[in-house]
Amino acid sequence: MDPWSEHGPITLAAGDSAIWPELVTGWNSLHPGEPVTLVNLPVSSNRRLAAITERAQANSGEYTVIALEPPWTGELAAKGWLTELPAGRFAADGMAPAAFASASWQKTLYAYPVTTDAGLLYYRSDLLADAGVAAPVTRAALQASCRQVGADSARSCFGLSLAKDEPLTVAFTEAVVGAGGQVLTSAGEPGVESSAAVSGLDRLAEDLDSRIIPEAALSWSEADAVREFAKGNLVFLRGWATAGAVLDSATPGTVVVGKTGLALLPGQTEPAASVLGGENLAISAFARNRGTAADFLAYAASDVTQRRLVEKGSIGPVLSGLYGDADLVARHPYLSVLDAALKAATVRPATQRYSEVTLAIQDQANGALRGEKTADQALTELQGRLEALLK
Repeated sequence: MDPWSEHGPITLAAGDSAIWPELVTGWNSLHPGEPVTLVNLPVSSNRRLAAITERAQANSGEYTVIALEPPWTGELAAKGWLTELPAGRFAADGMAPAAFASASWQKTLYAYPVTTDAGLLYYRSDLLADAGVAAPVTRAALQASCRQVGADSARSCFGLSLAKDEPLTVAFTEAVVGAGGQVLTSAGEPGVESSAAVSGLDRLAEDLDSRIIPEAALSWSEADAVREFAKGNLVFLRGWATAGAVLDSATPGTVVVGKTGLALLPGQTEPAASVLGGENLAISAFARNRGTAADFLAYAASDVTQRRLVEKGSIGPVLSGLYGDADLVARHPYLSVLDAALKAATVRPATQRYSEVTLAIQDQANGALRGEKTADQALTELQGRLEALLK
């Protein structure tokens, strides 16, 4: 029997995001005979990947469709845990190139994009306007803006998640690339033992030491950082596009509705490259009802669904044409900024040992940011660890 002709109930295993219930509800209303059940995985990226790995190691088909962060595809595909998607059924036409590339491993498609994203700079437009300050383009301008606006013990300058989880790998990558360094070379070899990489990590540590970034960021999740900005406790926030839905909501305690601007992340002399985010949907190699699963992936990436997710959750759509849709952009101006960020985005290391690579990065970056070792020491140790992992 052709596995792609098998239809019936399936599960979607995903993290905590408002888009998944929206996606599942929409599908189930149209396909009552092939319902999707949402399985909630841990919020923490590290723990979420561990949960996916645990079920796959048991050859379990409990999770039919799995929501993956872009760098996870290579590791899960290389271990034989994902189903290769038929290229003829899942075309690249119309897809944002970076999003589609993130769903492949060794030129084979193992997932299909459902959202794409990049880091953006949220800022208090009211505070900057009162101080006569423009949105900063450089790190120095951001620091000067905080002095002019009057960030102090009651309101910190710049917030982001630096907790020992995947957001720290993202922050580390952006810091290293922003300083002209690289985590892996184009040949896939470790490249963190360089003066540029040391400079990038040093700058991040210096911003913590000088309280440009509050010390509390070392324990914040991404949701914590967004909440701190929403409560008025930050002037600037590094956040994904999806943070916009939270900041524009009427959630109790949110004081920034109508007072938020959006720009590219500031760099040394010009806007910095953000790390590519978003999520892709893959089908477990152990799953039943692959026909329904394949139809669900196509539904999630369809024009109608992508437009609805933009309206509901401030997602980054995976269809290139939506960024040029004048009516959609007029209602959701964040799309223009996100489009520019996506075109310059960098990626996290592509490797079949990603789970170990990201933990190594988190260990060393955390030590440097907490002052337990210098950036130079941390990156020398990280270089050795990565060389052992990727040899």
